[in-house]
Amino acid sequence: MKQELDLLEELLTLEENKKKQDILSAEERKQVEARIDALIRIAKIVSSAKKKLPANKQEGLQYVAERLLNESASAHLKEDADGRIEMTVLDSIYEPKILARMQMQKVGECLFITAVDFC
Repeated sequence: MKQELDLLEELLTLEENKKKQDILSAEERKQVEARIDALIRIAKIVSSAKKKLPANKQEGLQYVAERLLNESASAHLKEDADGRIEMTVLDSIYEPKILARMQMQKVGECLFITAVDFC
């Protein structure tokens, strides 16, 4: 996968150099920015394909949090009248794969995680 990531980096550098040119019209600049965004998303897909969900619960939670932060996963929340919240973390690359389910309890302004299940 190193070759793939190196190629993506090379393409990204080329697009960023195009973006710095002063002769681009507004439309051309938008197209370059769209290509840059697409290359970044592809790099995230390649990078996440390299990593698998660990069996260790603490490492699994770190993995899920990392995937949420780099936008390669999404969180969906449901709250009931008692203040219980269920969060389902979906893998946005290999949809509809579920990475984790967490149950939380809302107490005042705090959230307490009561259960975590890695799928």
